[in-house]
Amino acid sequence: MHVAKGKWLRLCTEIAVLALLVAVLAEYLRQPAGIEVGKALPPGKVRPQLVNTWSMAWLVAPDGSLWGWGDPSYFLWGSPAKPAITTLPQRIGSDTNWMSVAASINTALGLKDDGSLWTWGWNFQSGLAQRRNPAPTRFGTETNWVQVAAGAFHCLALKNDGSLWAWGQNGMGQLGDGTTNNRINPVLIGTNSDWGKILANQYFTSVALKTNNTIWAWGQLDVTNRLTPTQISADTNWLNAVAGAAGVLALKSDGTLWGQVPPKEALEQIGHEKDWKEIYSAVNFFFIRKQDGSWWKWGVIHPRDSRPRSLFLSLTDGGSLDYSHPPERCPFDFDPWAFAPGGVSDLVLTKDGALWEWGVRVGSGPGPARTKMGTLMAPVTRRFPDLGQLFEPTVDQQPYRLWELPPEVRRSLGTGPGSPTNSSTTSHPGDGSQVRRPD
Repeated sequence: MHVAKGKWLRLCTEIAVLALLVAVLAEYLRQPAGIEVGKALPPGKVRPQLVNTWSMAWLVAPDGSLWGWGDPSYFLWGSPAKPAITTLPQRIGSDTNWMSVAASINTALGLKDDGSLWTWGWNFQSGLAQRRNPAPTRFGTETNWVQVAAGAFHCLALKNDGSLWAWGQNGMGQLGDGTTNNRINPVLIGTNSDWGKILANQYFTSVALKTNNTIWAWGQLDVTNRLTPTQISADTNWLNAVAGAAGVLALKSDGTLWGQVPPKEALEQIGHEKDWKEIYSAVNFFFIRKQDGSWWKWGVIHPRDSRPRSLFLSLTDGGSLDYSHPPERCPFDFDPWAFAPGGVSDLVLTKDGALWEWGVRVGSGPGPARTKMGTLMAPVTRRFPDLGQLFEPTVDQQPYRLWELPPEVRRSLGTGPGSPTNSSTTSHPGDGSQVRRPD
């Protein structure tokens, strides 16, 4: 009787594994080879924003709602109430007044439309003022915050008076306060009040543009750490800049592209083209977009082809980091509503409300919680090896249509039953962002 029960259990397990494999194969075959975009949705009250870290991702939807997914072992984010691994976006709270979000490896920052600053995550090496926040928690009482950015373990924030503030880990001077002391609470960086844009991306470098279009950087910038904001070019026509482990990539208003990669200390022009439009940091390399809509990558070389790989796919498929070559053309052209390269995956929200991903799917990688679960299940997976795949990361070689904005978000944009007229929003010409019309 016991033997028959064991055989029955094994048969049921094998059937379940086979069904899972069939479902995975069917889903893979269903996916298109490239990014397909349907009819564009109307603009919302806020331009969508994606943030992609090594183990978590965040989305500010066009209706102002906040979403998160991945392995929250580092973050302990608040929806659901207890941390759970998920590969699909989950709504965080019910508020619809989020304007922007930034995230380091273990800390997230959010701004609401009333100028308030919110934080959640761990206080790893003083990355957050409160020791641990499982859900977004208001940071102070001020209502004059306008921008946020995050490095590996440090945070930057800008007020509407043009002042710059920083806190978190500071071992390489990435806060810019002239010391290497960690800071639990925001500290004012210098006395200038002409900062216009702040940038950081999961590394130990901080970059900013001033209102006079000069470019400044500090932290791990070159062979010598910079402890205070340092102007890295005398030019006054800088349009945008991004930072990462690779260094700094910057764009001028004349459409030229410039890069600074250690051990070099100065920005140097990359090529001679003058039609570059957008720049994005993928931590160790960069995505760049031209005015004709074509996409390019700089910093990683593929010996075989130029599929739209993430860094993980690039380096595990014969690629190598190399900044001595000019940017390479990517085989995919699309017009994103939001785009967020990450350490092991890349995310795109297209204007029809679909979320696409390629690389190691966020939430399926070897994060702390998944690794622990794999260890706990080791006795079972040793007996039934086919179950081991449940704890292996899911890798998408091609763009994968992961999710789409849910009905409640679409209704707020005027595309669902009972939706509002959406007459309270309008677009800024040329950049797709939205502002509220006066009541």
